[in-house]
Amino acid sequence: MVPTLRLANGWTTPPEARPDHLPFEVFRTQPGRYLPVYAKYKNGGNRALTMVKNVDGDVACLQEELAKVHA
Repeated sequence: MVPTLRLANGWTTPPEARPDHLPFEVFRTQPGRYLPVYAKYKNGGNRALTMVKNVDGDVACLQEELAKVHA
């Protein structure tokens, strides 16, 4: 098992294998191996949206999981 590295900006090393209990996978970007998660603001900054790119699998399940932690 490779030790997990965590930087001050929140970046961590990618897991060795995809967790079997999740029906989706989010692929990291190639240059920096960052998670492709972006904040988008609308209505003059009053409405914040979280955009996740490079998703493979059950997107609806990913939305449900994000709703649990991003309320």
